[in-house]
Amino acid sequence: MAEQIVEQKEAAGYGFSYIHSEQQQDFIWTISHSGQIVEVNENASNERNLTEYRNTIYEMSDTFSTALISGSYFVIALFVSLVFFRRHKKERNSPLTLIIGSMIGIAMYITVSNIFEYQQAYQDAGYYFSLLVNETSF
Repeated sequence: MAEQIVEQKEAAGYGFSYIHSEQQQDFIWTISHSGQIVEVNENASNERNLTEYRNTIYEMSDTFSTALISGSYFVIALFVSLVFFRRHKKERNSPLTLIIGSMIGIAMYITVSNIFEYQQAYQDAGYYFSLLVNETSF
């Protein structure tokens, strides 16, 4: 029976990826990081680590995308408000300043918090990858 791919994901450009496939009754994971490729047979002792490895790759992709979108919003809102308030100096004391400032502050908070979450997910993926490599080397 041929190998059937169940799921695959790559944290684009980050060096982490996996392919989860089924061959007959066995589940096989092909995990990789920075060119190092390891094939792992799923069993009861490594199932949790494989699942956590998969989850951290998804988390890396999600947090990076959110940080990119909110960071872009932050830069655009900052640029537009600077241009607007430079041309309309009388509006600097209006409530509009508070609203725009709050929106920029929220965007900056979301960007920074997602960057920290991404860094944590990156470290977690490295941790689970090293655990799985060490398990298979025995």
